[in-house]
Amino acid sequence: MKITWTKPHLLDDMITPELYRDEYVNNLSKVINCGLKVKSLSDYVSSIYRGFTPEHKDNNCNSDYLLLKTVNIRRNYLDLSSSFAVSEKVFSENPRYHVNENDALITIMGATDDVLGRAWSFNSKKHFLFSDGVAILKNIKGIDKEYLVSYLNSEVGHKSILQWSSGSTRKYITNERLAKIKIPEPTLEIQNYIGNKVRKAEELREKANKNRREY
Repeated sequence: MKITWTKPHLLDDMITPELYRDEYVNNLSKVINCGLKVKSLSDYVSSIYRGFTPEHKDNNCNSDYLLLKTVNIRRNYLDLSSSFAVSEKVFSENPRYHVNENDALITIMGATDDVLGRAWSFNSKKHFLFSDGVAILKNIKGIDKEYLVSYLNSEVGHKSILQWSSGSTRKYITNERLAKIKIPEPTLEIQNYIGNKVRKAEELREKANKNRREY
């Protein structure tokens, strides 16, 4: 009998049932053979890592400083109807978890398939931290940020995320697996066209929310 040693993370990938579901295998095949340049998500970001949740209750919360959880991240937009404020002190002490202009957030944990893999591109003047059910795509470059987020939120992109997910009662995806997601790269003109659609939709949503608050 021959025994071959392998690294634990490779074995982990091999025994993930979702990885070999026909639906997801066919989806990956379509991406790889789409006729466009295809790269991994890790090629477009400086790092991917999950957030944190403050351990203690802070009584000096400030609505200008918010902790984003999975419930806040929607597909291409942010839902702050249930927001979680933190103090300026907590915010300033955790610069690693600040969300900046070239970043995007994505849910990496959820009770259902729909919750997992929801992505949002940072476009706000508020100060945000993010919880451990959310990961940051840090310093996106080499691709239109809104196009990238829009692709991750698409049916094809979502299936790619589900393919690398684990868990039965609660779905999750690791940072390492998220980094492997394949991203088709159309021309910059097409990327910008799609990205501008997303930016315009977010602009109109913000105007609608402002009008609703005023009335």
